[in-house]
Amino acid sequence: MAMMMTTKAVLLLLLLRAVSTSGLEVGVGKADGTGPSTSYVFMGMANPSQRGQGLWTRLYARAFVLKEGDARMAFVSLDAGMCGYVLKKKVLGKLGDLSAYYDETNVMISGTHTHSGSSGFLQHLIFQLAGSGWVPQVGEAMATGIANALRAAHDDLQAGGSLRVARASLEGASINRSPPAYLANPEAERNAYGSDVDLDFVTLLVERDDLGGDDDDDLGDDDSSLGDSSSLLRGVVTWFAVHPTSMNNTNTLVSSDNKGYASLLTERRNAGVVAAFASSNLGDVSPNVKGPHCMDTGRPCDFQTSTCPERVPGHPVFRIQRNEQCAAQGPGVDMFDSTRIIAEKQADLAQDMLDDAASSTTSSFDWSDPLSAKTTTSSFAVVHSYVRMPGLEVRDWETGTEVKGFLCKPALGQSFAAGTIDGPGAFGFAQNKTSKNPLWAVVAEVLADVFARNSSTYAEFAACHAPKDVFLPTGAMNFPHPWAPSVLPMQLMKIGTLVVAGVPTEMTTMAGRRMKRMLEKVFFNEANETVVAVVAGLANEYADYTTTFEEYQVQRYEGGSTIYGPHQLDAYLQEYAALARRIVRGEGGAGGGSSSSSSSSGSSDVTPEDFSADLDLWPWLKVKAARAERPPSYGNFGDVLDFNVVGSSVVVVDFVGGDLKHDLKLDDTYLEVQLLQADDASWRTVFTDADPETRITCVDEDSYKRVSIRFDVPDDVQPGDYQIVYHGNARTRQASIVAFDGVSPTFNVDKNHANSNKILSPPLVAASVEG
Repeated sequence: MAMMMTTKAVLLLLLLRAVSTSGLEVGVGKADGTGPSTSYVFMGMANPSQRGQGLWTRLYARAFVLKEGDARMAFVSLDAGMCGYVLKKKVLGKLGDLSAYYDETNVMISGTHTHSGSSGFLQHLIFQLAGSGWVPQVGEAMATGIANALRAAHDDLQAGGSLRVARASLEGASINRSPPAYLANPEAERNAYGSDVDLDFVTLLVERDDLGGDDDDDLGDDDSSLGDSSSLLRGVVTWFAVHPTSMNNTNTLVSSDNKGYASLLTERRNAGVVAAFASSNLGDVSPNVKGPHCMDTGRPCDFQTSTCPERVPGHPVFRIQRNEQCAAQGPGVDMFDSTRIIAEKQADLAQDMLDDAASSTTSSFDWSDPLSAKTTTSSFAVVHSYVRMPGLEVRDWETGTEVKGFLCKPALGQSFAAGTIDGPGAFGFAQNKTSKNPLWAVVAEVLADVFARNSSTYAEFAACHAPKDVFLPTGAMNFPHPWAPSVLPMQLMKIGTLVVAGVPTEMTTMAGRRMKRMLEKVFFNEANETVVAVVAGLANEYADYTTTFEEYQVQRYEGGSTIYGPHQLDAYLQEYAALARRIVRGEGGAGGGSSSSSSSSGSSDVTPEDFSADLDLWPWLKVKAARAERPPSYGNFGDVLDFNVVGSSVVVVDFVGGDLKHDLKLDDTYLEVQLLQADDASWRTVFTDADPETRITCVDEDSYKRVSIRFDVPDDVQPGDYQIVYHGNARTRQASIVAFDGVSPTFNVDKNHANSNKILSPPLVAASVEG
């Protein structure tokens, strides 16, 4: 098998050398950016009870650097809810000598949008109130991971690079979570597509002619050399629209969700390859494909409002509609299984495409080299702008003459408070509701008037945002600092015939389609080029959602979260059309510091405000973080508290431990599952906390943490004797952090386990220090 794959690789090498783009250098890098996994509210669901209690899968930054002559650009996909302006600025500040090559204009950082990572890295107050405020440790870990990934990709740069791109279609991995809003789009437009979700699965292959070269980098989880079947393939980037909300709002373990899981699967299958499954126009797209049902009755939720009937106390017949019980279910037996299934759907299609690209037979996918096509514009360009959104005059992107309206100061609608079928809200709010809740309408008016000290403010908000019923007038709220962004970064990369729009928002299915259609039309009509356009979502900053004008009228959750009003999508189309035309005019450089920033109005002196230096960890969180830990009187840190075999293939061991956030162990691990080697009686690590087969949970006891490590024994695991090692840290009364290890009893996985999945022997040594 190895010989056959090597032969195939050589044949592919000869083919690529024939088409390889002259002068193209490519580099890839991957680094750990996992922040604290305990104590802090997760970013995404705004559920105060969803605080971290451990780790399932680590959060990585994956970087891809392309260089041609003096021009270069970098795309980073980050396992996180999103990227923020301050986070990107912090990353660039960590690059040191590399800042001569990389700056805000030619680096694009796109969040995968997992909802299972710590909050605390966005500076605007609305996002802090939805999480745990400002947590310096979170942003520092993320920035370190991104900077390290960029540096690794820069150091990996070598000539002989080539690119290929293809577009496939992925069904069965997503549903539209706001179909009433989608149906408001023009029928002719809807009929042009076969689905109410965007099924486009665009894959970019980053390849290099380095068969048998020096490969002492450590990009994947496998130490295999790249001089094998995957030696030519250095990186993979896919763009597919689906929310990473397979892990629901009851999850308390840090997780990269279905996007990050798909990356791990692809990197396992292709040793040494960096694989990013990036976000796209996922605004109204859910992975919970069984759809919304009432959790108490199992019946379908109300179609228009995503609510369920609830009996009023004291009235056996009368019922009211509430949103709290309406939630969508994934395809698996639980959220972990659903994450795996949706991840496998993405990873399996990506692998089919990779196998197809490596095949010497007729291709099933329409692969093309984006840099080999003859273009009238620069084949390698990136443009960037900062745009002040409130008050922006919005014109038709195509004619530039018709004034559609003006953007509003930011505000969130009452339907925002209803949440979604992926994470319901509270307090009786409902989606698709444009009639005011009288109580909250009064609250919103008071907030606007108090914060803005202007009695006409709320009326102005209401008129500009109509038909949205304003819930939080965040654009009028600037105490103690701004609640919402006003200046946004916009960025467009052109890699030959591949155009990547980095947008600071979550675009809905149709909003993203209009963005892609606009970009393809600009390059075709004004440069006679046929391009493939993709939307890279949640990039460089975060400004909530973007719906179409028609969807906005329905005021589902996504419309209530479209913060600049009904003309917001048209504003994005206007500004990104202006960026595309700059490339057409030859204005798009791609070297560090070479690209200017300006908007369609020609302004180049506007930049976002950075007030992060005035922010700090909330005082009560500081007190909690400073608490000393001590082991129980009958034991020590690292002692085993309990050991259990659950069912037939799950091992759980509990240790006396300390808080996981004492040491984030970036590019390291809290745990090792080790296999005893028969030849020399040594222990070999086969799984770490980066593997989805393991989970680590950390909960409070009286004076210490109970750290529980779970190992889900795979069907194909090698039989033998195993042990689990815990690498912990604790805070002493002297405020120092001490390290310690704990080791489980040895347990045996029977040789029949791989076939029957039933036989797992009990531990060879009983263990318990509790009591």
